[in-house]
Amino acid sequence: MSNRFLTDEELVNATGSHQKNSQAEILEKNGIYYIRRKDGSIRTTWYHINHPLRLNAYHREVPNYGVFFRPSGYYWKPGGSTETFAPPDATKVEVWVAYEKKVSKECQKTTFKNLWDKFINSIDFSALATRTQKDYHAHAKYILKVFGDAEAKTIKPKHIRRYMDARGQKSTVQANHEHSSMSRVFRWSFQRGFVTSNPCIGVDKFPKPKRSRYITDEEYKAIYDVAPAVLRAGMEIAYLCATRVSDILALEWSQVMDDGLFIQQGKTGVAQIKSWTPRLLQAIDLCRAHGEKGKLIKNRNGERYSYNGYNDLWNKAKQEATKKIRICIRLHFPRPESKSDDLSSNMMIKWPWQTTHSASSDETDWDRAASIPLLTPLSTDERQKLVTLAKKFLRQKKLLPLQELVLDAQQQARIALLFSLPIAWQDDFGLVHQGEVVHSRQSWDQGPVVLNWLEILDSFDLSGFNLIIHETAHKLDLRNAGIVNGIPLIPLHEVARWEQLLHGSMVDLQDEVEQVGEDAASMDAYATSDPAECFAVLSEYFFSSPELLAERFAELYRCFVHFYRQDPLSRLTALHAVRTQDARGVTQAPDRDNPHP
Repeated sequence: MSNRFLTDEELVNATGSHQKNSQAEILEKNGIYYIRRKDGSIRTTWYHINHPLRLNAYHREVPNYGVFFRPSGYYWKPGGSTETFAPPDATKVEVWVAYEKKVSKECQKTTFKNLWDKFINSIDFSALATRTQKDYHAHAKYILKVFGDAEAKTIKPKHIRRYMDARGQKSTVQANHEHSSMSRVFRWSFQRGFVTSNPCIGVDKFPKPKRSRYITDEEYKAIYDVAPAVLRAGMEIAYLCATRVSDILALEWSQVMDDGLFIQQGKTGVAQIKSWTPRLLQAIDLCRAHGEKGKLIKNRNGERYSYNGYNDLWNKAKQEATKKIRICIRLHFPRPESKSDDLSSNMMIKWPWQTTHSASSDETDWDRAASIPLLTPLSTDERQKLVTLAKKFLRQKKLLPLQELVLDAQQQARIALLFSLPIAWQDDFGLVHQGEVVHSRQSWDQGPVVLNWLEILDSFDLSGFNLIIHETAHKLDLRNAGIVNGIPLIPLHEVARWEQLLHGSMVDLQDEVEQVGEDAASMDAYATSDPAECFAVLSEYFFSSPELLAERFAELYRCFVHFYRQDPLSRLTALHAVRTQDARGVTQAPDRDNPHP
């Protein structure tokens, strides 16, 4: 009987109240021990009713902010945990002193909410896009509910993993976004000394489904036929110029030039002039209805389209087109997507050594073939060595144009030069065969590679995109036990550091993509697909936009310098120095053949 819990009716009779809070207050004032269940109900036993604690007025003079007395001492319950701060025989003064020390110590703790608020009020946050800021505020609702009161330094990767698993049951995409937000806050706090680590590092996000296919010609035509003129123009510019949507919406009429359409990529800052074609001129004509001043793509009010507004046009056109055919694609043109489906522009490169193939390159103008922006920074000695290897490439490998494609000697020479560029200085490292014998099951024996000539044309500049280098990087990756995993054939003691840096770059790029979107990301989002693609994509930047890679991932860039046995950034810097001095009329220029005196 004495250990039995009181029923609800008995508790009402004992306290004289039906209200749960009133019941708790009455029991506490009379020194009767009780518990409060999750549903808020009050429970106590007949033993505690008959044996109340010997409380007196003195005990009730202690702080009344979550403080209570038990026979074992004084306790404070500020949040989810209960902590003792004074013994049961402490004097009133001792209780107050101990309480103030406890509160002061608690106030000095840095909670995750403190870090979050500091970041929200920082310059870094104010520099983010308005949409991104809204996303952070939306994420705070869920993140701070779990981690807000937790001391920041006590949050471990296992806690992030549990949170991800719980959130992932409802939405894996949202869980990934919130992971990125937390990681960004921890990274910002780490750089300023508020925490000593980022617990989000090493906690994998949920896999992002890869795009399984490109838009087909049938789908493109179906949408184009029902799209308004302003959307047709954007579709054509995106397709013909390999331009991202954000860059298209930023185009001005002043960029319509005599030689072509001037486009500066927002991702890399590289400026190019896309030569006029009849189809591109027709696309520009579609934009003339709203005037030839200001933005090239604009609404009926003469204002620039927002990304969401332009996306609405796309969705409406796509919805209308689905009445004829099934379409499951979204607004995204990172590269001219249907080019690879045009077999008349494709070619195949057969990798095994072809000792019987005797294609002559004696009549090739190699100086002209090498006069592309990507190869301009090379010194005379470097260019001569590259040409030598390119000639060997043409003698020992076959370029097989498909269907109606015809490659002249200069085009073949440029392809050979680009394939040779990543491997030209690595023969001492065992990555290039100097003889005509290749060991079985090595990278050159993994079958042919099919490339598109229109995409190869986009590989001649310093834009950060280079299809040939991308494919060559995959071949070099295969050299390591025939496995494509982003770790090429490097010394064993360098593997762990290489893998760590490569994974770190993937995480960093994924965070950026999820915060600003693929179109606004500083690098190609394809690098976040897997380590092998990350290595290949970053190899593109290493050769065709080295300043971007070196600035973004400096230590990884140095690893690439060691692996590829060349430093494109130093070459580019030396070239800029020469041009600057020439522009100033300086007669003595530095020796480009020896950029590192």
